[in-house]
Amino acid sequence: MKSITRCGDMNWMFSRGESRLLNCIARLSVLYEDFRVEHTALGEIAALSDKDGPRDRYRFLYLVRRSAVTMDENIRVA
Repeated sequence: MKSITRCGDMNWMFSRGESRLLNCIARLSVLYEDFRVEHTALGEIAALSDKDGPRDRYRFLYLVRRSAVTMDENIRVA
């Protein structure tokens, strides 16, 4: 996995926060990344289900709950 880091004037990119559309796009981008991280972690826990320790179960339930909240936020933004 690789990442790309970009630098720039955020005021210019997002019209100084005055564009409702650009603000929604920024929020959706952050929520998408949150969900992607949570979904990836859930997949890793599911792959290790053989161990099935209490810590893994708590972490799994936490991530399921967080994913649901993230999706709820996504729906409210859109």
